[in-house]
Amino acid sequence: MKEGSKNKGDKMDFRNIIKNKNSIREFNDKDLDRKTIDELLKYASDIEPLQGDILIDFHFVEEGHKVHDFLLGDAGYHGMAIDAPHYLLLLSEKKPHYLKNAGYIMEQILIKAYALGLGSCWIDVIVGIDKLKKELGIAQKGEIAAMAALGYSKTNIFGIETSVANRESMEELVYKEEWGQSMDLEEFRQWGLEDVFYYARHAPSWGNIQPWKFILDEDKLILTILQKDPYILEDSKDKNHELDCGIIMLYVEKMMHQQGIKGKWKLDMDKVNEEKYNIPDEYRIAGYFPI
Repeated sequence: MKEGSKNKGDKMDFRNIIKNKNSIREFNDKDLDRKTIDELLKYASDIEPLQGDILIDFHFVEEGHKVHDFLLGDAGYHGMAIDAPHYLLLLSEKKPHYLKNAGYIMEQILIKAYALGLGSCWIDVIVGIDKLKKELGIAQKGEIAAMAALGYSKTNIFGIETSVANRESMEELVYKEEWGQSMDLEEFRQWGLEDVFYYARHAPSWGNIQPWKFILDEDKLILTILQKDPYILEDSKDKNHELDCGIIMLYVEKMMHQQGIKGKWKLDMDKVNEEKYNIPDEYRIAGYFPI
């Protein structure tokens, strides 16, 4: 296993990719060629992580159709096994924030996969990690923290903008100074955050439920995450929302940087007075971005 590296030479058009990237459920039978696999894995190994002291590794399943039967009832999307030519698994040592880190890294890989003309779908691991590792013949150390199906989509994946019609508006996602105090569009523009949250609304999440809210407070943007969710099984609730945390952190951070607002997410909550923000019990603070 290895710590994350750095991928500073990446020139992908992040805005257009996340506007058009969709989750793919049906793949054709065409395998990826070795050059594409190697390029994707090289990109993955060079990603700068959210939390740099967490050891991670990747396992690429080349003959996905042969392991599909192992996934029935064990891993899938909303309980449905996804039959794909390939699967990518991110293995991680268990440390604080390791699932956020996994979501942050894996979503970058899936964005790169889209840039290479590939479709992808997040896979929810339902059963015990050791059981699935044994079934897939994974010898590497670490927990399966994230998993995705990869391949060529049966349908065209390009040129169709992802719909955000059913997702919360910027005004519903972001509060000013305390919970429930909305911002208007002009305030987003004054802070230079209109584009940040326009594009952040495209971030995928489990069931597309957007389990996050933000509070803008002076010099920091605080991310809160839903911790009581009746739609997710109790055993997988924390895992799904922690992965979602990492994904939305990636989208916000990338867009902040494109707006010229430098920085990285802080996961140490010592400098955050949670009581100040009147956050309801069903949410908790997951981190903050200094601005």
